[in-house]
Amino acid sequence: MGSLNIVDSYDNNIYLGNTQKFELGKSKYSLYEIKAITNLSMDDIYDDNIKIAMLNTNFGGLSMNGKYGKLEVNAGSVPFRVQFKIKYPKVDIPESVKITKQIKDNSDLEMVGGESGGTFKVEGYDMKVVIND
Repeated sequence: MGSLNIVDSYDNNIYLGNTQKFELGKSKYSLYEIKAITNLSMDDIYDDNIKIAMLNTNFGGLSMNGKYGKLEVNAGSVPFRVQFKIKYPKVDIPESVKITKQIKDNSDLEMVGGESGGTFKVEGYDMKVVIND
């Protein structure tokens, strides 16, 4: 699939194959299962579950902002960087990702890491991020 733009999603299950670009405006209580992705932008999610089976080799980045979201990605051997700013975070990333900045202040986490590739930029409240290699 080339590109997909969804303005508003409520309590949907969306399954995508190999996708170059996916833009999502506002979403609540939805499930997104994506076979492979190059660019993903999710502006305002609430209690969504995003599962990405793999990254395309030309992975450009993922941007997500929301509350109570869950992101699970199998990055494989595709290089990536991370940039997180999350209150009440649950983050699990590969040990191979070199962390260049990490600030934990009570329940706030700010983290920057990785040396090359597209960036996982996640901001929000009570977000769970799992990136597997």
